[in-house]
Amino acid sequence: SSYTLVASGGNGTGGYTFSISGPTGVCSLVGNVLSASGSGSCAITAVRIADGNYLVSPSSVPVSFIFTAKAQAPITLTSTSGTFGTGLAMTFTGGSGTGAVTYGVTNGTATGCAVTSGVLSSTGAGTCTVTVNKAGDANYLAASSAPTTVTLAAPSKVPTTTTLFELRSSIIYGDERDQVFTATVSGLTSNTLPTGTVTFTFGSTVLCSTSTFFWVNAHAVIAQCRLTEAQLPVGSYSVVAIYSGDVHYVTSTSSPARNFTVTKDSSKTVVSESAISAIAGTESSVTFTATVTSSHGEPVPSGYLVTIHVGAATCTGLTNASGVVTCHIANGVLAGGSYAVSATYAGDPNIAGSASTNSLNFSVFKRPAITSANSTTFSSGVSFSFHVTATGFPAPTFSLSGTVPLGVTINATTGVLSGTVSTGTYHFTIKATNSAGSTSQSFTLHS
Repeated sequence: SSYTLVASGGNGTGGYTFSISGPTGVCSLVGNVLSASGSGSCAITAVRIADGNYLVSPSSVPVSFIFTAKAQAPITLTSTSGTFGTGLAMTFTGGSGTGAVTYGVTNGTATGCAVTSGVLSSTGAGTCTVTVNKAGDANYLAASSAPTTVTLAAPSKVPTTTTLFELRSSIIYGDERDQVFTATVSGLTSNTLPTGTVTFTFGSTVLCSTSTFFWVNAHAVIAQCRLTEAQLPVGSYSVVAIYSGDVHYVTSTSSPARNFTVTKDSSKTVVSESAISAIAGTESSVTFTATVTSSHGEPVPSGYLVTIHVGAATCTGLTNASGVVTCHIANGVLAGGSYAVSATYAGDPNIAGSASTNSLNFSVFKRPAITSANSTTFSSGVSFSFHVTATGFPAPTFSLSGTVPLGVTINATTGVLSGTVSTGTYHFTIKATNSAGSTSQSFTLHS
């Protein structure tokens, strides 16, 4: 800024001269024109020049001149649109002086809006709000533009095609890891690897997904995904692969759908018993157990029928969470004897039934009961034979006690009583014994 100085007063006709009497940092004086190089102040004095009648006048009282910074030219942001993914250089009009330029930025509909080294970027397409700030200097006050909306539009996307392949058309329940899906995403721009995910779905059910891609050629990638041990229920599944798309590529879904089936797993049933035998009438004291396992290690569900066979007797139960069933046969349902033990699992919706293959037996011990007559006749001096019979399990052995005639014996195994005796009547005891107990019978031998 510059000003023309004017003075009055003093005597005579001489003109005036001016000088800077105060700080001279910002002021300069050429004749009667005062100029300032920036904001600040200075003091000016005036002297009237002598003429033919008067001497030079004394200096006037110093007059202070104050120079203040002025407003900058209005600032307007001119870079108001760009493409997401490509940095947008900030430009503006207006402003004055040499003050530094900075930018204030906030998210609009876009996220992650930021200005770095004068370039606007974001983490998503949409709008950002930007304000230009220009600092003041010696001549100009600080100034800012109005907050301005900048639009970062989504770039034009390249169409893609997704094709689905599956490793198997049939898998076994519990062994789902055998199934691998492969999606080929094609139609890509050379050297621009896609981001996003490929999701393999059955209806609204996500079977698996991946965000890892491998180049097949300059315009196609593959993405692979293996099922986990999710135990998909037995049935048929129709699967599609969906590429999510990204800032460069359009989403796409495979067609037609691929089908695969899940078939039942096999099972194994093992039977065991808490004791290998019981006395007749106490059979219920023995616990029979069946343990069912699957071939591929998945849990056997609870609540499914297992039947345990002990000879012609049976007992049943439902599997618990460990695939185990325990049960007891009723007392007295089996005659004395040895019986094969087995178990049968009826199966469930996803695991096939099975019968036990381990060899197991259970014995019912029954006390002997002599079933033959309690007497027989003989001829004096003639050898006789009488077959003593008895029920019971295991087979009893026989013995004699009391006053047994000389020469009379009984075969312990067969129960044949024999011998040769003289005329008379003889009384003694026949005893049948097994591991369940013994039974005695008073026996008479007479001629």
